[in-house]
Amino acid sequence: MALILYFLIALFVFFSYNEAVERDDDMIEAVFLDIDGTYYDHTSNQVLPESKEAVKQLKRNGYRVVLCSGRALSMARSVPVFDGIEWDGFIGGGGNFVYDKNFQCIWKHTFSMNQLAQIFSILKQRNIAAYVTGEDIFLTRELNQHEEALLDIFHMHKPKIRDWDHDEVHMMSLLGKNDDLSMLENIENVLLQPSCDEIMDVLIKDGNKARGISHLLTHLGIPQGNYLAFGDNLNDLEMLQQAEIGVAMGNGAPQLKAYADIVCAPSHEPGIAQTLKQLKLI
Repeated sequence: MALILYFLIALFVFFSYNEAVERDDDMIEAVFLDIDGTYYDHTSNQVLPESKEAVKQLKRNGYRVVLCSGRALSMARSVPVFDGIEWDGFIGGGGNFVYDKNFQCIWKHTFSMNQLAQIFSILKQRNIAAYVTGEDIFLTRELNQHEEALLDIFHMHKPKIRDWDHDEVHMMSLLGKNDDLSMLENIENVLLQPSCDEIMDVLIKDGNKARGISHLLTHLGIPQGNYLAFGDNLNDLEMLQQAEIGVAMGNGAPQLKAYADIVCAPSHEPGIAQTLKQLKLI
């Protein structure tokens, strides 16, 4: 009797799960993909052919596909993620800059001049190396060997070194391990968000990938939340939480996996394509 009861419960869970997944699939109209450690694999330094073909198949099946990155657009172009794909938009700077399919900025959430003055004063006092992206791209100081290696790992070119000259800044990435960043954290409406173990992004507070996605969905005429998202790090958390289905990469942060609906294979394996097939989107 106990065995029969166990079998009936398992059968109920199986059909309930499949019904839920099917219902979720019906609501998905767009797919958002993080770049580093997700769509672009840093183990093999490539976009997997299976991932690229999966994105093309999504397009053929009528879904909107968008890259959603902590990178600013200029930094994203330093890796071959745009090759051969007509993306339906781009979200950069951790959600603070939203572009349409023609890469025209349709919404942005930026620092004030007062915030920037405080940030750059602290960076100079603390001798912190920052990769700054905005109207121009520049470094705040010469890099040591370890910091230069970080640029190489993430395929970021080495720009000129200069002081901030009151120009607009979209975001900045602090390179290397910086133990005490409390002075930056105390600046009003400034957010520190780890991009990886040794890169800390400095962003405007209340900006995240989910907020940027919301603006793009409105632009595309898609109901809020009707999307699938893939990510690997904590800056993908809100994006996965607000997605109809949130997928964490197998190589992703353990804290992120706890909030994901699905954990797929790591970025050096065709987990993106496999998941899309399992969900019957391709």
